[in-house]
Amino acid sequence: MFEGPQTLSTGANVYKITVTADDGSVTIYKVTINRRALSTDSEAQEITVGNVSLDVNSHSKKFNVTVPYGIDSVQVTALPRDSRATVEINGGTSLVVGDNKVTVKVIAEDGSYTIYDITVTRSQGSANALLSVLVPSVGELSPAFDSNILEYNITVENSVEKIDFTVETASKFATYVISNTDLVIGENRIEITVTAQNDSTCTYVINVEREKLSIWNLLVDTVVFTVGGFEVTALVFVAVALVIVIACVIVLVYVLNKDKVKRIKRNK
Repeated sequence: MFEGPQTLSTGANVYKITVTADDGSVTIYKVTINRRALSTDSEAQEITVGNVSLDVNSHSKKFNVTVPYGIDSVQVTALPRDSRATVEINGGTSLVVGDNKVTVKVIAEDGSYTIYDITVTRSQGSANALLSVLVPSVGELSPAFDSNILEYNITVENSVEKIDFTVETASKFATYVISNTDLVIGENRIEITVTAQNDSTCTYVINVEREKLSIWNLLVDTVVFTVGGFEVTALVFVAVALVIVIACVIVLVYVLNKDKVKRIKRNK
């Protein structure tokens, strides 16, 4: 005969087995089954946010972690104190600028749980979209460069077909783009757009006036020739050469007409 509880309760469960022999003798066996109580430990042994370890031994279950703007996601991990407990983590995969809520829920074996509330604050990115250096390859800025002045004027000679700029941003996180720097004769608008870390922008405008071709350019040309192994640059007045050509033409016409006049006189 078997006697004992049909379901196990926490603690000791005693079962009695009675065996009766053919001769009527009775032997009783007792079996005790101890059922372990379910663990109620729902505490975390360790919680990390990125490379930051939280002090889970403190009495508070609320934590704050601040990360730089450049970090747009963090990995949150948690280890329960009892290996039979389970962990659920919500949030923290991607971060917006500002506060991001993350919850870590440690569930004990008996179903009880503890929740850890974590606020991950992603810092605001730099809004600095200014330049600290702006130097043209030719000409001078007017007015003189000031990071807070966004428009300038430059006048360059007719011979300048392209202009470059030495540029440095005030923030190491900012980037910049320069528009076309090829110059046409007359007015040219060049824009330097600076983008800050937080994607805000600032545009510097440089108005470049390329001078028209002057009479001096028409009359003077540059010639390079070698004398004794050295290159010599000289200005040649085109007008002088032009006058010489015209004079030669006049002389030629005169000579031709003179011969023609002589032949006419002979014929008379």
